[in-house]
Amino acid sequence: MELLQSLSKLTPEERKAEVRRQMRVELKAVEMEHIPTAALETLANRKTAEVRETLQSMQKDRLSVGHWVEKYQQNHEKKREKRRLKAEAQRAKYIASRSHGPQPSLLNFRL
Repeated sequence: MELLQSLSKLTPEERKAEVRRQMRVELKAVEMEHIPTAALETLANRKTAEVRETLQSMQKDRLSVGHWVEKYQQNHEKKREKRRLKAEAQRAKYIASRSHGPQPSLLNFRL
């Protein structure tokens, strides 16, 4: 409203110049608002990319660690099975040696 009242007092050339000046001022204000926003968007995009890269590397590390944990568990299971088989073999050997040796009787225990 202010602009219209002030423009009505001016000549047509002055009105054109004033309108252009006002447009430049408004455009400059819009640009000044856009500059920090654009900088923030760029910064946010950069941070997002960094976070995404970090997450991807963490996932790769987790997969790598998972691989080694799985390998450790497999080796542990193999060793456990080997020990179990060895213990069974020793027990079978012990039982076989007892069955061929002297047989304990109840009389031997009473004395």
